[in-house]
Amino acid sequence: MALRTQFFWKLYSVYAVLIVITALTVGLLIQLRITRDSLQRIEHSLEQQCQMLDAIAADSLRAGTALSGLDTQLHLLGDQTGTRFTVVREDGVVLADSEMAASEMENHSNRPELQAAGSSGSGVSRRFSRSVHERMMYYAIAVKDGDRLLGYVRTALPLSDIDSQLQALRLTVLVGMGFTLLVSLPLGLYFARRVTRPVTRMMEVARGISGGNYSQRAEVMTHDELGQLAEMLNNMSDNLSQRMQIIARDRSQLEAILASMSEGLIAVDGQERVVHVNRVAASYCRQEFDNIAGRHAWECLAVPELVQSLSAAISNGSTIQRELELVGTGNNRWISFVVTPWRDTGGQVLGAVGIIRDITGTHEFEHMRTQFIANASHELKSPVTAIRGLAETILNDPEMEHSIRDRFMGSILDESLRLSGLVNDMLSLSRVEHGFHEREDEPLDLAGTVRLAIDNFSSKAEAAGVDVQLELPDSPITVMGDQENLLLAIGNLVDNAIKYAGTKGLVEVRIDIDGDRPRVSVRDYGQGIPEEHHSRIFERFYRVDKARSRQLGGTGLGLAIVKHVMIAHGGEVRLKSSPGKGSEFSLIFPGQRA
Repeated sequence: MALRTQFFWKLYSVYAVLIVITALTVGLLIQLRITRDSLQRIEHSLEQQCQMLDAIAADSLRAGTALSGLDTQLHLLGDQTGTRFTVVREDGVVLADSEMAASEMENHSNRPELQAAGSSGSGVSRRFSRSVHERMMYYAIAVKDGDRLLGYVRTALPLSDIDSQLQALRLTVLVGMGFTLLVSLPLGLYFARRVTRPVTRMMEVARGISGGNYSQRAEVMTHDELGQLAEMLNNMSDNLSQRMQIIARDRSQLEAILASMSEGLIAVDGQERVVHVNRVAASYCRQEFDNIAGRHAWECLAVPELVQSLSAAISNGSTIQRELELVGTGNNRWISFVVTPWRDTGGQVLGAVGIIRDITGTHEFEHMRTQFIANASHELKSPVTAIRGLAETILNDPEMEHSIRDRFMGSILDESLRLSGLVNDMLSLSRVEHGFHEREDEPLDLAGTVRLAIDNFSSKAEAAGVDVQLELPDSPITVMGDQENLLLAIGNLVDNAIKYAGTKGLVEVRIDIDGDRPRVSVRDYGQGIPEEHHSRIFERFYRVDKARSRQLGGTGLGLAIVKHVMIAHGGEVRLKSSPGKGSEFSLIFPGQRA
């Protein structure tokens, strides 16, 4: 509104000033012209009256004195015309005057109109009269007899009459000017508004466009330059609206893509200020996500090596790759990052982009793989070495007693069975870890699956003198899963419970509901597991008592298999155990109950 008022009054004030100046100029010119014409008419009238007076006063001027009747004639002419008549001798002595006695009047030789008449034959002046005490206009002519100057005749009119006429004229001109302004100024107001209205509307539309409002339209009321400008402004608004929609859509898509990246992304400009960061990269910053953009990288990033790499990429224009371990964050993490400079079309470096990946899982997997290979090699080496040693002993002693040979052959059989069990468990673990997702789950009766697993170890339990008891729920429980793998997991728990049943010789298997989740619990009353081993009991090849485990034929992979089977089924395995009180392992399934 301020801009609109400012523009309108600027335009209108220029118009008004021009109108006023024009009116004043025209009025002044009219006044000057009329004044000049009026004075010329008066001067011409006085000239004619002087010529008439010349004929009347010639005889008196020749005589050098006022003849009888001259004063009377002058008074009569003055009364009739309102003009003052004066006859002056050539030495300036007044002979007669229509308004005053000649004897009372001073010498007029110094009067400007008489001096001018003596020089050029006639003279005019406008001045204050000391005789009648008012401003007068005088006209005088020289009266001559041949070449001899006889005197002067002079006519005069009071300028007060002329001033009154001019004042009336000025009033008339002022009234005319006032009427002209009264008509022209409102017309100027109307036309100024007519001109500024579309301009003001276009300013409002332009202001709306600058603020992101592309729905406003300028009115196209004419086909002149303003109308064409309004039409172009509307077209520009439409084009900008379409382009901004495309930009917003592309920006939204780009932000969604960057936000969905599993890698962290951070971009900085040439001054190392953050111009973009996704939430993954924000986890490596000291500030909250919404407070990162616009800050310097060194100010917000908690990884000094990444800050240094961003700076180096900008200054050197080179790509930098690094792997490093982040310490002091509770659980140490490994990350890798690649920093690349980003350039404009001319190749000028504008900033740098860093891609950050959390490779902790890869490092852990590599560590686990290395450890697994070492453990597997060690576990495989023991039975292979035993078999080789026993076989070489038998081969090197053909005369060995049959009883010793049979004992050695039995040991070879035991070690080969142990080796076979170890290989089978390794294959089972590999199948569970890497191939389970290819199988389709099916609804399984949990009680039937548990019974089948117990039946698979019934002979072993009977041989060990262990009683396996099964406690079933009141109603059937159905779970989604792969029966082969569930039999493997439940069977491993039952097998371990039989091995470590203790002197009580009892294993309890129970099926129930934990909240809304099906649960299978296997409990023994053996020596139990100390608490310091609970966190590692499900690792590959981990044994609480290695000597006893090998003696009982354990491979160290059974509980690892159980853990991965339950993970594949979306469940978990829990342990409750304390030394001297036995152990209870529970398989917890996702909430599915029929």
